[in-house]
Amino acid sequence: IKKDSFIYGVGVAFSKGLGLILLPIYTRLFPPVEYALIEILTMIHIFLSLFINMGLDAAQSYYFFEQKKEGGKQKQAELITSILKWNLSIGTLITLLSVIISPFLSFLLFEGRVRWELFLVVFSGTLFFQITLQSAHVFQLLFRPWYYLCITFLQSLSSATIAIGLIIWLDMGVLGYFIGFSLGSLIAGLVGWWLARDYIDWSTSRKETWPRLIRFGIPLIPANFAFFFMESSDRWILGFFHGGIALGIYAVGLKLSMAMNLLVE
Repeated sequence: IKKDSFIYGVGVAFSKGLGLILLPIYTRLFPPVEYALIEILTMIHIFLSLFINMGLDAAQSYYFFEQKKEGGKQKQAELITSILKWNLSIGTLITLLSVIISPFLSFLLFEGRVRWELFLVVFSGTLFFQITLQSAHVFQLLFRPWYYLCITFLQSLSSATIAIGLIIWLDMGVLGYFIGFSLGSLIAGLVGWWLARDYIDWSTSRKETWPRLIRFGIPLIPANFAFFFMESSDRWILGFFHGGIALGIYAVGLKLSMAMNLLVE
């Protein structure tokens, strides 16, 4: 317990704390208004991820060990591949639909100032990130914390590296930030599923398992959305009543408070 707690604690804290470490860089690259835009788009990214996920991460945790009793590794591979197919097919459909309605979102939230190309990059990053998280989750269930941390660390580090490069050298601003996140998630996802390739079996995966998985995940969705609104309502309210500058400064303050959260975690 001590060993695994230390590995997960330090590793996860570093992955999440990378945003805090890079804060002096981002606050010099982005004015408060652009930093506020990043914060709101991040909230939209989290909201969309709840639709793509549909509680299937919890279903994977529950049925993973049940499948081991029923048929061993082969049954586990069938379960994991079925959820991966959901993420790839339904996740892609949800992403495309979100891009289609992005002009409406831009008008509603940003007075039409945000172009659909930026929404496309943000939503694509959401899809890639969900696929990456599933591969990391497989190793969490297999009690292989180093593989889990390798994937999450690679995602955080590659996203930040690409983003900063695009912002500094190509002057891509907020678009460069989210391109970095999308490409970093894609790279980590490819590595993660290559490491977890023994648990992918396209020939035996059955889509008819989706109803059972969804029935398990649906009751968790209201709680996930409630938690999301509880965590994000301060940003929406502050941005609506006081504008982007106040929200940008507030978002930086939240990052500073993350230091205590990481210690607790």
